[in-house]
Formats: sequence, structure tokens, C-alpha cells
Amino acid sequence: MQRVEFTIPNDPRAMRNVNGGAVESVDAALAASMGGAQVMHGMDPRRILTLAAGGPPVWSVAVASREGIHQFLTYGLSRAVDPASPFAFELALRVRDDASPSPMWPMMFNASIEDAAMREGSDCQAFCVPGLRWSDDGSAFAIEIPAASAGKLKRRLLSRLPFGQGLLVHGEEPGPGSEILFMPAEQIGVPDTDAQTLTLELPHASAYVSLLADDQSANWTLRY
Repeated sequence: MQRVEFTIPNDPRAMRNVNGGAVESVDAALAASMGGAQVMHGMDPRRILTLAAGGPPVWSVAVASREGIHQFLTYGLSRAVDPASPFAFELALRVRDDASPSPMWPMMFNASIEDAAMREGSDCQAFCVPGLRWSDDGSAFAIEIPAASAGKLKRRLLSRLPFGQGLLVHGEEPGPGSEILFMPAEQIGVPDTDAQTLTLELPHASAYVSLLADDQSANWTLRY
């Protein structure tokens, strides 16, 4: 076993300048190396401060899984992703789990990230919900949230609204009725709309949020 020691001059609490093009390229390479598996990112609300134990301050950790093999990869340790980094490499870990027919590591990893976001808030300002639509018939706003994303949207809202932060939720394609900007408030209100975006003030303890559930579509009607 080779032992490597190094010091980290970066301030882990500082904001990072991330090369988005490099992130996309690494995502594509990771997916290809795992037979086209979906790449999921976990981002600590505090920018994964030194991996919580004095390790390198990375921007995020990605995981891709296929047939019992799980590949973990840091993002932001290399200067390709973070131009200010003094290093030319990322850290990777591959785990084989032959005993489990379904990959559990990604779910456990994502669950731990979501738990941290619920406790401390998330810095993720936008969330894509395929099939999201809203409309205005002149007497009420109608909002359609597909079942596949309802539970995820609930968790995203609860990692932002209680901490005084808004969340922009959008469909896959821009256009009329494709975006909702959720803002924290004491009561429900719609202070502004345009053809594409509905600004919705929503208390985090509202029944609209609490009743969102996995695999259950939601249809909201807001009369005015």
C-alpha cells in the first residue's frame, strides 16, 4: 500500500468556481464507464467541508451503479473542475456488492445527503420536475405535479422553505406554464406571474407540502 500525505491550502468554506463543462464531461465519462448508468450527485449543504473529517474540500461526490458495482467519484479536487485547485486528480472508490440484486449504496448515500439538507438546508436553488405544468383559467391557478417527482419535490421544498430560501421548479422544456418559483411565506399567495413562471408564496407547514408523497400525483387548485 502506498501512503501519500499532502496539505490542503484551500479554504473549504470559500465559494468554489466550478468548471461546468468539465463536470459534464466527467459525468459522461463516469456514465459510460458504468455501462450508461445514471450518475447521481450528492452535495453537502456546506460544500462537503473537508469531507467532514479533514479530507480534501470537494464540490460534490457522484455515484453510478450497475449490476452490483458502485463507483464513487469526487468532483472539485482537480484543477480541471476547480481551476484554483493545486491538484490534477480526483479520488475514486469502486465497491462490488454481489450479494445484493439491487444497488443499495446509491440509495443510502442519497438518503444521508437528504437528511443533512433537511436538518441544515440545501444550497440547491432549482429542481427539474418532468411533466410539471401550471395554468390560469381566470378564476384559479391549477398546478399539476406528476407522481414520479412528488415525493422528491416535497423533500426539496423542506430543505429550502423552512430556511427562508426559495426554490425554482421547472419542467424539462421551457415555455408557458413550465416554471414555479416557490417562496417562503406565512400564508399562501401569488404575488406575480408571467406566461412561463408562477411565483407562489407557500408556508413550509402547508398541507400542500405535507401531502406530497412518493408515487402519488398532486393537482393543486388555488382560487382567487
